[in-house]
Amino acid sequence: MRAPIIAAVVFGLCLSLQHVRAQTPPHDDDQEWNEIQITKPLTDTRDLVLTGQMRLGREFTHAVEEQFAAAVAFKPNARLTLTPGYAYVSQQPYAGRLVNQHRLVFTATGKFTWHAFTFTDRNQFEQRFVIANRDATVYRQRVTIDHPARLGAFKFKPFIWDEIRYSSQKVASGGRLGWYRNRLALGLSKSFTKQLTLDFFYLRQDDGVSRPGNLHAAGLSLRILLPARHAARNPTT
Repeated sequence: MRAPIIAAVVFGLCLSLQHVRAQTPPHDDDQEWNEIQITKPLTDTRDLVLTGQMRLGREFTHAVEEQFAAAVAFKPNARLTLTPGYAYVSQQPYAGRLVNQHRLVFTATGKFTWHAFTFTDRNQFEQRFVIANRDATVYRQRVTIDHPARLGAFKFKPFIWDEIRYSSQKVASGGRLGWYRNRLALGLSKSFTKQLTLDFFYLRQDDGVSRPGNLHAAGLSLRILLPARHAARNPTT
């Protein structure tokens, strides 16, 4: 009689451990990021910018983030772009977790060239209104370097960017999240026409707080510049 009871207890413990393991949020994930950006010139110095994103995660098996954003880009000069906007974000990072947010966004982007290199410094401020969770103010700084290149007749631009992130969100210990995330991306940008540009990239994210926080991601970003009556320009970066 004792042996069947011991076997049943062991079997029950195994099932319990398996259930706990399945409910534990993962630290790491492999994802695919997809984005489309549509820019409509309004005047020589103002653009309407619409952006949609979808990210596949949980080892490429589930949609883990969807985002829609609308903004107006103001260009007081060739080196500076000021972009206020709004974004709605829905995240499902792992089974049983759902986060919906409204974001008010303001971005200041500076750009300059040195020889054939282009340096872009994007500073983005977000006021996040998180449904059924703590609101937060987030600051993101992304520095990008790109350079034109060619392989035979194939012209493209390799690029590298690094982004750091700060959040005012309070944590259980009573403090604030602070500087908690870094993203590094490598890729290439290919302009097929003046109106159509495609970016391919690989991204590594390190984040010891979020779950999952450490990511490997492959991504595609399609940028479309709609026609305008005034002179054609490159899509907004």
